[in-house]
Amino acid sequence: MESFSNKEGDEVLIPSSIFLDRKISVLEAVVEYLKDKKEMSYHEMAVLLNRDDRTVWTCYNRVQRKRNPQISLQTKRVNSLQKKRANNLQEKRSLKK
Repeated sequence: MESFSNKEGDEVLIPSSIFLDRKISVLEAVVEYLKDKKEMSYHEMAVLLNRDDRTVWTCYNRVQRKRNPQISLQTKRVNSLQKKRANNLQEKRSLKK
């Protein structure tokens, strides 16, 4: 077991078994464990790990995409639709001029 201590001195134990999945980084594994099992907020994890909140959020979202590729596909579909709509708006604006 690995352990981390927060500012109050509370110790958070992390099982070494979370590091067995070689598809995700160590930080991603720790963030996923803290979020899903310990139900910590992004800010609490950031303070504990001495990282920026945005870095923790990014790691958690990255591991979720790795675990569930459907999330990544849905995001790509939404992005492509947004790009099409933006292109259509630009075309309409240029035709009006």
